Amino acid sequence: MNDHTPKNWYWPFCAGIFCALLLELWPLPDWLAVARPEWMALILIFWVMFLPYKVGVISCWLVGLVVDIFKGDNLGLNAIKYAVIAYLCLTLYQRMRMFNLFQQSMMVFLMLGLTKLMSYWWQERVGSISDVLWFLLPSLVSALLWPSMYHMIRRLNLRWHIH
Repeated sequence: MNDHTPKNWYWPFCAGIFCALLLELWPLPDWLAVARPEWMALILIFWVMFLPYKVGVISCWLVGLVVDIFKGDNLGLNAIKYAVIAYLCLTLYQRMRMFNLFQQSMMVFLMLGLTKLMSYWWQERVGSISDVLWFLLPSLVSALLWPSMYHMIRRLNLRWHIH
């Protein structure tokens, strides 16, 4: 257990998860839905990087199950995706903290792209594949949004005295 871990991290974490869930479920027109950012994955990447001793594979897996239930996806698909993202972040969080935001965005794209490929493979196996051409577009949009989202959440954490 890390003694430097802030004590008041839980409510901002839950608020971020709730906001990301709302953004994941918000209805979009079909032409815009193909580029929907992966809000929940971005929030989880931030929190795993920021508090690796508190937010890990199991908590991300549980969040993924909740997302699966609310979105009506194959049960466990988002859970596995978020667990893989958490594992990769836990493995690389010290390096990612030293990267500039462009390099972090590239890592976010690689992690999200890998999990998109995993979910694409799974959906192909169970026969529920949809549009093939644009399946990496949400990963790209998420990576482009990463710097602004990182700064926004970081500023809120400093305001809430979570250092």
